[in-house]
Amino acid sequence: MDTLATRVVTSCIARFVDPGANIQFMSKRFADGPLTEGEQEQLREFLARGDGAAMPLDAVDGMFAALVCSPVVAGPSEWMPLVFGGMPLKWRSIPEAEYFYSLMIRMWNDVATHIDGGTYEMLLPAHDLEDGTAIYYPHDWCQGFFDGMELHEAYWWDLSRDEVMEMIRPIADVLGDHALRSNPKVRARLKDLRVIDESEYNDLCDEIVENVFQLRAYWLEHPVPLPKRKSRIVLLK
Repeated sequence: MDTLATRVVTSCIARFVDPGANIQFMSKRFADGPLTEGEQEQLREFLARGDGAAMPLDAVDGMFAALVCSPVVAGPSEWMPLVFGGMPLKWRSIPEAEYFYSLMIRMWNDVATHIDGGTYEMLLPAHDLEDGTAIYYPHDWCQGFFDGMELHEAYWWDLSRDEVMEMIRPIADVLGDHALRSNPKVRARLKDLRVIDESEYNDLCDEIVENVFQLRAYWLEHPVPLPKRKSRIVLLK
């Protein structure tokens, strides 16, 4: 591992292991590049150890998208607690924890690279209808995006930025849909809001992806006071 990733892993793991443990990292370098489907499944298994507190993987993807677009750079020490949901994951060994963090860093880099290159696609679960149509469900992704926004909420929720409010509207619509579907009391109180038909989900996902690209461009064109967003994506090493 290179220096930054090693520091991140050390600082995070050191909080969750025996203080007397000798933390030494394996010398081999982990793979670079996008995660394979098998590695994504391994991440899901790791996150499932959080007893429901950790983010699902599609929410992590949404959070990373928000942070890549954000006007302020966020380091792993800021977003990793969001991934855990305040509860440390359970590691069988230090090398296993190191491997988890290496996968997370690669996932961040992949999201950042594809947003910067205009080729990003949301990581979403799908359900096949009887006619064979695949419907993609963006609810957890949207929750992760909003969680990422909360790290820099003073900028994101500046209501004078009409363009930003409009670009995040479909994400808010999805979260409203989730609240209406999952809580009958909310649905009874908010009768003016409608449940989104599942047939609309795929179009909403396309709109959200396009808005992610626009949000990235917006914050580059409208830098905030220090700390400023760099003009290029920061890849973690």
